Amino acid sequence: MAALAAGAARTACAQGGEIGQMPSLDQHIFVPTTFIPDAFINTQLTLSVGSSNSIGTDVPLFTNSGQQVGTVHGDLLFLTGGVDFHYAMRDWVGFFLHFSALARSGNNTASILASSLSAGSTSGVGWEFRLHRSERSQLSGSVSVDRTFITLINVAAFIDDPALGLARSYTPLLASIDARYAYAFNDLVGLSAWLAGGIGENPAKGYDNKGFYKVGAVASIDLSRRHRAPIGFDLGARTSSYPMTFDNVNGNTWAGLFSIAYLGRPDFSLALDTAYERVPLGYHDVTIGYLGFTIGLKYFF
Repeated sequence: MAALAAGAARTACAQGGEIGQMPSLDQHIFVPTTFIPDAFINTQLTLSVGSSNSIGTDVPLFTNSGQQVGTVHGDLLFLTGGVDFHYAMRDWVGFFLHFSALARSGNNTASILASSLSAGSTSGVGWEFRLHRSERSQLSGSVSVDRTFITLINVAAFIDDPALGLARSYTPLLASIDARYAYAFNDLVGLSAWLAGGIGENPAKGYDNKGFYKVGAVASIDLSRRHRAPIGFDLGARTSSYPMTFDNVNGNTWAGLFSIAYLGRPDFSLALDTAYERVPLGYHDVTIGYLGFTIGLKYFF
């Protein structure tokens, strides 16, 4: 039955990735993931929920005079959720809406000092359009505007300067433009790439208006045709000068991805993304590594 389901999904999607079906080129299904946006204009609803936890974080402690007195092991926990809706007005143009939320906390004083407590939500709207398509490749672009609402409880900054207050709120506005590319090497392997740039109030720059960029790539491995198994895998990498964790960072964040997805239906996928991300904080050169898991459900219609 699994082989029949995979064959049915492949037959439906082999026709060129029509609207309402999982994205495909030259008989390769691009395994869905929430890690980077894909290059296809489609009508789809995506729901995602995830959590991340820091790994092996040693946080230095300092006196008021700036002298280090030791280190303490601390952990940070993130909870995330999101909803994305894309509507294809034509096979070459569409619009999208999205909403996401994030909450962060530490398990002790040291981790709270290093990264503070925070809660935030982001909503945005944008247009996407196809620029080029061939049998094996597709290039598209998008423009978008996002508004974020963030509340930070920054204990370290409050200790340094009580006049700043313990809790502060920010509402950064971002404008972005991006390019997305997909290429199918064969029915088994495909590649997706993403390049985005924009301007807005960047937490990495003290919420000053600065430019930022994001770059990512994902290799897609689709087993549904060649091996008659209704599953696929993704391997990817991503870097960003705009911290998606809203941290005050000192440099780019870097992330790696491993994902597994169910491909047994042409209009539905369920994926588990496992990502490791390194975030260089602005707190005394502390770098935090996060291991996170995100469940993403996509329905194409």
